[in-house]
Amino acid sequence: MRDDRDSDVVRTSVHSRTFGEELARVREHAHFRGKELGEVLDWSPSRISHVEHGSRGTSEADLAYYLGMCGADPHTTARIMDLHKQIDNEYLIHNHEPGLPDEVRTLIRHESVATGIHHYESMILPGILQTPDYARAIIGSAIGVPAGGVEARVQARMDRQSMLHRAEAPTCVFYIHEAALRNGAGGGRVMEDQMMHLVLLSNWRKITIRVVPLGTPGATWLRGQFMIMDYARYRSVVYVEQEVSSLFLDEPTPVATYRLMAERLDEVALNEEESRSLLADLGSEYYEPRGADDRPGNLDLA
Repeated sequence: MRDDRDSDVVRTSVHSRTFGEELARVREHAHFRGKELGEVLDWSPSRISHVEHGSRGTSEADLAYYLGMCGADPHTTARIMDLHKQIDNEYLIHNHEPGLPDEVRTLIRHESVATGIHHYESMILPGILQTPDYARAIIGSAIGVPAGGVEARVQARMDRQSMLHRAEAPTCVFYIHEAALRNGAGGGRVMEDQMMHLVLLSNWRKITIRVVPLGTPGATWLRGQFMIMDYARYRSVVYVEQEVSSLFLDEPTPVATYRLMAERLDEVALNEEESRSLLADLGSEYYEPRGADDRPGNLDLA
């Protein structure tokens, strides 16, 4: 994991980059190129670029002018104006419907450009490692998720997994508590397929899966979930997911705390081979006989 004190780290924040990305999205929706909008606003191309990359601030009046010239609708305008008011906060909170963190644009954007990811889950498997059937079982059992909304949420989760197939995919280390592997979500066949999926993924060059065994001391700090995303030029971002909101942190002090937690996980987790062996054993434990037309689906990793 990188040290955010390195001199080449660009001093933007997750908040300012999210704000800038929202502005760029509005501009593109209005079919403006940066230079064209700059001429309308009487802004230089470099000013447009710096604002949209989160490296330069802007006044509330100039922001309203920008949004007005792009024809932003009232809902979008209110959301971006509110984001601007909170731009100096030490954290960013995104509210979302139950079971919809996969559709949070800030998560997708920051995850997609990360060079390294350290992800810990204590009760369920990381979303980007889930099979469709496992995701369906988890999302379908979540409180507040309407029956008609399950499939869209499953698809959003599968779409996020495309980051693993990119030529410049991030180097990912997943720490998974054994309790998450034994929760039986969806039944034996779903869990058998999921365990075999994890075994296959664990052989990928940029994916490391390590299991935190049951009985590991430290029940308090082992609860919950977090993800640390590292970047080539930005400060690292910590992502913490809740049922109806997602928290993004990039201030050095909280990030350092989560790094210590990741280092502790590295000390107590099984090594890669031990973890792979446990996953295979669990797959065998979950095994249920099936007919020729009832085989594991969607495990094609090509």
